[in-house]
Amino acid sequence: MDQGAPRVPVIQDLRTRADALRRRELDRALKQLARGDAPEAVIEQLSQALTNKFLHDPMSTLRDAGDEAEAARVQALLARFYSSDH
Repeated sequence: MDQGAPRVPVIQDLRTRADALRRRELDRALKQLARGDAPEAVIEQLSQALTNKFLHDPMSTLRDAGDEAEAARVQALLARFYSSDH
């Protein structure tokens, strides 16, 4: 049995959520461009919105950690997740 199989639904859910965020922000940006907003400003706003939305849940989880041990576990996981060693 593939040991990664139990992770597939979680991975699919993460991709679905991320893609939904991406599509919402892209739609917003395209509407701004259609209105004639400056492309540079739209791209800047798009990149900031995506960054904020993708980091919201991890940052909230870290802030809401119940105690120092849980905070340390969350920090370690986030450090591993966002590591540039990939």
